[in-house]
Amino acid sequence: MTPSAQMIDDVEVIDADREQITLAELRQMMRWGFGDEGAELADLWASLNDRLWDGQLDPVPLWLPRCTTYGAWIGLCTSNTKGQVLHLQVKYQLGRQARADVLLHEMVHQCLVQTGQKSNHNAWPWCEEIRRLTSDIWGIDIWASPAVPRKVDGRSKRVQRPGPDGQQSITRRQIATWPSSIGRRLPLDEYLTNEVGRW
Repeated sequence: MTPSAQMIDDVEVIDADREQITLAELRQMMRWGFGDEGAELADLWASLNDRLWDGQLDPVPLWLPRCTTYGAWIGLCTSNTKGQVLHLQVKYQLGRQARADVLLHEMVHQCLVQTGQKSNHNAWPWCEEIRRLTSDIWGIDIWASPAVPRKVDGRSKRVQRPGPDGQQSITRRQIATWPSSIGRRLPLDEYLTNEVGRW
């Protein structure tokens, strides 16, 4: 992180502004910086935005860094204090499939930041969004709920509320590392099609 950056709700927040960009500019930047792999990632971002968020997300710069701070993360969403997403990062060394899965994860952060919702992994908006997407993409119903402090047998403990039908929540770690943590991969062939006209 830069000296003026801080982590809020699992998103890096810095004091900066960004002008709006178009899908064509996004794709052009990605092709310039990362060749065909970059252009494909821009195409995937646009397809996911159209199909999973009804085209409501603003195009944002995507970065494929070759190294990350202490190697601790593989994806990062960066915003500013005005709720504007500045860029999404996906670690370059990941394979094509892993990059797609990380991009999907970071786009959930983007959606929540852009709509002014709490984007922390351990919050209801995050849990609700990954439940919706798991159902929409893979046709699977999962229950995800934040961990909250409670007294259990006289001791403080973090517990996750079960679903309305008693279904146990996936773990906090699974929630934070979704979708790979639930054994799901984004079906790339369904989301990457020839849509040249869009640009």
